[in-house]
Amino acid sequence: MHQLSLSTVEDGLRNVKLMRRLVDSTLAAQVTSDECLTNYLSRADCVALNTLQKVFAVAHDDNFVRNVNSVVLTAWPDIMTNDRLFAFVRNDRCFKTCLDVVLENVPTGSGSDHINVVECDAGTGHAYPHVMRQLALHPGISISYTAADPTPAPSIDAELAQKLGIDVVEWSLESAKPVPGRASGADLVILANVLHQHDNISAALSAASSLVLDGGFLLIVEVTSNFVIPWSFFALTHGVTCRTSDHGLVGLSVTSRLGPVC
Repeated sequence: MHQLSLSTVEDGLRNVKLMRRLVDSTLAAQVTSDECLTNYLSRADCVALNTLQKVFAVAHDDNFVRNVNSVVLTAWPDIMTNDRLFAFVRNDRCFKTCLDVVLENVPTGSGSDHINVVECDAGTGHAYPHVMRQLALHPGISISYTAADPTPAPSIDAELAQKLGIDVVEWSLESAKPVPGRASGADLVILANVLHQHDNISAALSAASSLVLDGGFLLIVEVTSNFVIPWSFFALTHGVTCRTSDHGLVGLSVTSRLGPVC
């Protein structure tokens, strides 16, 4: 990143001044040995590290931004699902605990227990395979799951969605139109690593909150430390300087419209 900040890339490279500040604040950190790095690169669960290596090997020319976006877009679903860092928060130790809190507190009918789930920007978050697998551990509960995304066709695996029994709809947190189908009135709305991509985080949170029933929950997953890693995937090619928020974010939280739960 230090080398890139000093390069002559002009076409689309974003946030160079902030990048230099970020580099300066981390240059004093201990440098990982080549041997250690090689050991991690050989692991199947180090998808993000391998992707970062590809990102910073991209030639510093006018095609840099396009090529970086291509590398990240190709690897992102695998990063979200299998990487030891990014996928950790979705395993049973973390994610399932939050889902269990939701199931214990969402009022369900006495005849047939049911939960209505909506994932916003699902093509980026890719939480649906994890959530469906973990909710399936409760056989007495039926699930209605809606994956909403501004451009679902290229970003959501249609075959996997059909296999999991989830509905895919075209909708954005920044859309002024109503959410299609049954995506309103949700017991649980999920925002998985997507808030940082919205110019106005407060507005995005308000839009997500409007989908939740009274007594329902927002499950928010967002990186709040070690920013060099998410920066490398997103902020090299997308603007971040205009982002605004009135909310402090946490790495993983379940929040009820009645107040924080855990």
